Amino acid sequence: RPMPERALTIGLGCPSGVRVRGAEDYQHDMMGTFVAFNQEPQKKDMNFRPVYQSKLGRYLYFLSGKWMISEKLGSPFASVEGASESLCPLWIQNWSAIKHNNMTVFPNLTVEEVACPVAMYVGGSVRTGHSKQLGTFYLTNLSSADQAGRPIYMNNHSQYLFYYADTRNWRIGSSYNHDQANITSIPDVYEFCPHRIKKWDAWLTGQWSELYPIHVEREDEPCPDTQFITGHPESTKQELYGVYAKTNLTPTPAQEGYPIFQNAIGYYLYYKNTTEAWMISVNYNNTDDGAEIRSRLYEARRCPSRAKPWFAKHGTWRDIFYIFCKNGCSSM
Repeated sequence: RPMPERALTIGLGCPSGVRVRGAEDYQHDMMGTFVAFNQEPQKKDMNFRPVYQSKLGRYLYFLSGKWMISEKLGSPFASVEGASESLCPLWIQNWSAIKHNNMTVFPNLTVEEVACPVAMYVGGSVRTGHSKQLGTFYLTNLSSADQAGRPIYMNNHSQYLFYYADTRNWRIGSSYNHDQANITSIPDVYEFCPHRIKKWDAWLTGQWSELYPIHVEREDEPCPDTQFITGHPESTKQELYGVYAKTNLTPTPAQEGYPIFQNAIGYYLYYKNTTEAWMISVNYNNTDDGAEIRSRLYEARRCPSRAKPWFAKHGTWRDIFYIFCKNGCSSM
């Protein structure tokens, strides 16, 4: 069962992140995710209501009986507005936006809270030397201005997954109050939740490195019970193409508890912790030497459909861009 999501709140009970959508064709730059400046309602001329800012530098704020979205904070001229004395923008029913130089009602324009999952899974190779920064992180009630309204997560090793406003990226380290970290996302990201970010680096030998991939995903992200495999039509491994179904086999310690899959002719798709990779072989206890196909070494993915690239053994391991398809896929 999927874990619930939870929105963080600031003063007045407003969410710290909101998503504006519904007028993309006319006010594209005014749409998207907006994050509260800090944890306190803003100055008197905003009637002490929160102020939000988007990645593009647009502002969502209250002024003179209206919630507005504009390029300039405090401007009486808005591109999007909702007339209401509401304490929070998401309680407004009717929004308008400029269309062909006229302020026009947009019935489908909405402002909704942005909620992040209550638990995140950080995966990666133990070869990074940062095993304490891996595993499951849980949403906390902690907050500070350094996070620019975003959530703070903590794992069982008292390591934090947090956003740092000064560097504008997500980081993992022993404190959420400074930028020291062993794992970081690429800089200049604005995503409200960390699992939306696809590129992460680890600190190795005195520099940030992509050598061992890091990935952040929802803790409850499902792994499909069937995997569909295809590859190059001229490959000599075509007998291994097709559907692999989850078995009832009990994973060995080498499989780290991950499921074992099998196809119709008896080949297994399984995880091996010595190489931190997924493999296909006639024996699910085989190591890298006994496998016919494998994913990238030391990627440490929990599910084969999220591992890439893939390689087949043709004398040496060759990248053949195998694709693992989720449930419901019958062809590629």
